[in-house]
Amino acid sequence: MNKSIVTGESTFSLCGDVGNHQDVFAVRPGVPTVYALATASDLLSVSVSTVYGVGMGAEAIEGNQAWLLHHALESAKAIIDSAIEGLGGMV
Repeated sequence: MNKSIVTGESTFSLCGDVGNHQDVFAVRPGVPTVYALATASDLLSVSVSTVYGVGMGAEAIEGNQAWLLHHALESAKAIIDSAIEGLGGMV
């Protein structure tokens, strides 16, 4: 029997007032892990490319770009966390 490994649910991106934070986004459970991880890889690739350019002094990063990187990295982490959950928490 060949059962496909799928994601678990992983919520992310806090919003709200202090003491009343809630996650506004979530990785949906049941997504084939291979597709979810491909998406995480794409997000990480774009982030690495941008950070490399900044680190090498080829480009500067402004506030809005920093937030974009933060959200891309947070999304990639949530996808990877949900893949780990889908694997039964085994690392």
